[in-house]
Amino acid sequence: MYASRHLCELPDDPTAVPAATSWWDAAPAAISLSLRERGQAHTPSRAARVVNYSGSKQLLVQAHEQARLVQSQAMQAFRDKGPIRLSDLTDSVILSDGELDALLSVFDRLLCVGEDDDGARVCRSSDGRYVLRLVSPPNLHIRPARVRTKRGLLTVPDFELTIATSAQGMPTDDLDLVEGVVA
Repeated sequence: MYASRHLCELPDDPTAVPAATSWWDAAPAAISLSLRERGQAHTPSRAARVVNYSGSKQLLVQAHEQARLVQSQAMQAFRDKGPIRLSDLTDSVILSDGELDALLSVFDRLLCVGEDDDGARVCRSSDGRYVLRLVSPPNLHIRPARVRTKRGLLTVPDFELTIATSAQGMPTDDLDLVEGVVA
């Protein structure tokens, strides 16, 4: 049960109905329209100000564009090297954070794809701009590649990685595995 809401409003003439009068015998209490229709005893106050998130959104857009630019530059750097064995990345080459993130993103995409008969994995990058190909070494546990990064040393099997912007540089039998690639 709820408290009676009409008791919060005072009658126009408080002496019109004596306090000893039963509510069965008294005239009906006047209830305001807003209380009767909406259950509100008074008019609602002014609504709170709407929070403006445009500054935060702009910062997020700029951060996303910066991350996309760094990712694109890293993918371009790997694409320019052509097919590359990870062991060819010598100790003198230190991958930047963007290149490491791009490399790990490529590994993530490619290692989720099944190998074909030649031991190659082929797919498109997450944005669809690059064709990725990863060939596993004959024995994964012999001579792992050690890739130096700003964050430390990454030890992985000596994969051969190819990143191309189109079907150029990819073996034609692998292109059938990738949807939407035009030779």
